Amino acid sequence: MHKIASKLARTYTPNHGLKHLVQELAGVELDKSAQSSDWGNAMNLSPSQLRYAANDVRYLLAVRDKLTEILQREDRWDLAKICFSCIPVFVTLDLQQYKDVFEH
Repeated sequence: MHKIASKLARTYTPNHGLKHLVQELAGVELDKSAQSSDWGNAMNLSPSQLRYAANDVRYLLAVRDKLTEILQREDRWDLAKICFSCIPVFVTLDLQQYKDVFEH
């Protein structure tokens, strides 16, 4: 949902990933060096992987609050809520392997 909110709120940038969101809205630069490491053995994650995972969620509430504030200020909050309500439909379609149902 953060990416959708970011695309609606931050129309001035193509960068909507968590790293950019946290940097701009929370003023923190996330270390993404462990992102492409081997995450296959969840019971034996390295300390750097655990730090990475913790940092990926540490700022989510602050980012959500800032995005909500921007969307409300710019009168886009109702549109955002409509977009959020569509997510379960897209998930269901993806899980059932339907492709491009809404393609026009």
